[in-house]
Formats: sequence, structure tokens, C-alpha cells
Amino acid sequence: MKKITLLIVSIWMFSGCGEIDNKEVSKENFTKILNEYYGRNCIRIGTGDFPKEEPVKDSGWGSSIKELEALEKIGLLSSTEIKIEQPAAFSKKVLVDGKKFILTEQGNKLYKKEKYSKGFCIANHTIATIDNYTTPANMIGMTMTRVNYTFNTIESTELLKNIMKEEVLAKRLSTQIDKKSNRAELILTEMKGWMHQRDFKRLR
Repeated sequence: MKKITLLIVSIWMFSGCGEIDNKEVSKENFTKILNEYYGRNCIRIGTGDFPKEEPVKDSGWGSSIKELEALEKIGLLSSTEIKIEQPAAFSKKVLVDGKKFILTEQGNKLYKKEKYSKGFCIANHTIATIDNYTTPANMIGMTMTRVNYTFNTIESTELLKNIMKEEVLAKRLSTQIDKKSNRAELILTEMKGWMHQRDFKRLR
């Protein structure tokens, strides 16, 4: 009986070895917390819901036809020609040429619709190094630290190469893709340990 008890205790003790406490103040733990955050929050292109109807003529006033056509060109959307009813002068309505865009099989795999954002996930940032962090301190009733960190270079996949060939998409993405470093406020919670400030706000 003693041998069995000792075996169970040993398994329990060693099973926790190597695990990082989420409340730990260390570069290793902050790397883990931030990688988890960026794993859930990808770099996205495209916005809105699908199917989506858009006039073919670019009005230049909130029109997204160029971006939708670029997404179609790289294989994330497909379209059919339709007529769209639009308001005209004197409270009248007219029919104009338009397109109805739907997700392709590839697009459906990459499209993510969540409470705070939606679009096509095309890459994820990962942490290369934690450069430094401030000593945790109590601010507005919460324990916080500011973490400065450097990103790994994002892998240049075939999809990403095709996206960057489309000027309208490249303009939206280049700042995110080329980003080398960032900083974040981490907040210490009782139940989940350290959390990214945005995740913390979403809990409230």
C-alpha cells in the first residue's frame, strides 16, 4: 500500500515539472502568455460578412469592390454578376451592375468570424524575445506590467506572396507583416494569472 501511495505522489510531483506558473514574473511566462494571445488573434484581411453584394462601379465612397476582387483573384472568394438596387435622386431607386461574393473552399477555411473581429486569417505573430518589462505595480486597483518584445519574422507562404502582389491588399497588410516589435500591458488576475490587456477587457 505504501509503495502504491509513493508511486502516485511521485507521478503527481513530476507531472508538474517543466510547467510555467501563469502568475510567474519571467520572460518565459510572458513569452507563453503573448504567444497564446497572438495564436488567438491572427493577422487578418477582408472584413464583413459573406455572402456580400457590391456594385461593380467603384464610387470611392466606402466601396470595397477592389479589395473583394483582389480576394477573389487570390482564391478566397468567388463571384457572380447580379443587379443591385441603389437609391437615386428624388427618393427613387435604380438597378446597377454588381457582384455577389461568396467564400470559396479555401476562403471558408481561413475566414474567422468572432465577436470583436472577422476576416481571413493569413498569419500569426510569434514572440522571438522579451526585451524587457517593468516591475509589476498596482495601478488603478490592478497589478500590471508593461512588456516590450520582438517578433519572429513571419514565414512567407505562397498565399502571403500572392496577397502581397495585390496592391490594395498589400497596403492593408504591410504594416502588420513588417512589424518587428511591439509592447503590451499585462494584467495579473487571480484565476488565470497574467493576461493581455485586451483579453482582460473582454472579460468585463
